[in-house]
Amino acid sequence: MGFYFDENGTAIEYQVEGRWTIRGDYLQVEHGPNIPSGLYKITNNKVKFPFDFKEVEGVVDIDKLIFSVNGVEYQMMKKTQMWPV
Repeated sequence: MGFYFDENGTAIEYQVEGRWTIRGDYLQVEHGPNIPSGLYKITNNKVKFPFDFKEVEGVVDIDKLIFSVNGVEYQMMKKTQMWPV
């Protein structure tokens, strides 16, 4: 069991202050209605992706559940099951 995957190998999903989603070891970015969204691979808790019209590096702090971009820290929340089983 790890931070990005559970003991069954299923991707764990985190919501980053409503802006981004971390699903497994990928960052999902929704850019807007006229710009396609993208998936960006997280490697060594770092990911490069487009933000504010330039490429930036985001850093995942797995101990504090913080995602940092350009010196700004965003709180991460683990998403729970939304549908009844």
